[in-house]
Amino acid sequence: MDTASADPDTQTDVNLLILDYLLCLAIEAVLSKRISEREGHQSQRDAGWLVNSVNIINSILPQHQTQSLPPDLSTKLQLLAFACHFLLRYTHNTLDERPGNLLSLRQPEPEFAGTHGLHIESHTWTQTSRIKSLSNSLANYDPDIEDKRYKSTLNDLEINPNTAQPRKHLLPLSLLVPEFIALCTTASAAVPLPESSWFDIAVQLTALAFVEDIAVFGGAQFEEVYSRCLSWAPRDPDKARVWEQSREYYRSEFVSPFVSKNVVALPIFRLEGDVIDFLFDIMKSLEPPVLIQLERGKLGDLSRAETQALKDRIGLI
Repeated sequence: MDTASADPDTQTDVNLLILDYLLCLAIEAVLSKRISEREGHQSQRDAGWLVNSVNIINSILPQHQTQSLPPDLSTKLQLLAFACHFLLRYTHNTLDERPGNLLSLRQPEPEFAGTHGLHIESHTWTQTSRIKSLSNSLANYDPDIEDKRYKSTLNDLEINPNTAQPRKHLLPLSLLVPEFIALCTTASAAVPLPESSWFDIAVQLTALAFVEDIAVFGGAQFEEVYSRCLSWAPRDPDKARVWEQSREYYRSEFVSPFVSKNVVALPIFRLEGDVIDFLFDIMKSLEPPVLIQLERGKLGDLSRAETQALKDRIGLI
């Protein structure tokens, strides 16, 4: 007896529909979980299960399919990875180096500058090498001070220090700057996203990454660390001037007070809120997954009656 089997292309299309659906659920869960924590509430959302489900679906897609995803889907994948790295880095070991895992840190490509009009210095983007590099440049290093600053930062973020990642295991913010820029570059191919809409956040991330290198990891070579964290800029002269103005503003806003007044906690709570709002704005601009549109009762340009007729025809309740 012949066994019926799905056409491979049809199966891939179905997997992409499921992936898109789960991606939106996972992103909403991760963002909502952190919002609840920021408000001092215990979140009931099982973001971990949804992220793992996305990983499973993503891992079974053919390689050629994952390398040629539409900008909309690529944006959602990168957005989920960045959201997990940035928002869960204090409470989860988000640096997962398993091959093919969605949450593996994206390796900056050698031609990043030529492709996206930005300059980023080449580094080995692994947590181990990053912390080792910082450790090699310490001067008058006092781990008690760094532990105190880290605990104060956790308290400001409404995160219980007793359940947080140890300071030395924290995923450095400086690793996430190029990931954020890559996300914005991908998103700009899917939705209108001018540089002016994310420059401000990107430069704040770089300034705080610099402060974190000193405050949390104990790096003490001021100019060297500052140069490393803020070493890239747009190629376009007009955009470069805007970037430079923002960079110098936030240097005086974040960096100088920290160095001169020995600020205890990192001023990251407000920035984290801005990042959450920005990620939500990107998601609102993207096309909702087909399965969610069907759930809502209206698919694309079809009327609600036409959508219901389609659901009846294909056996969806």
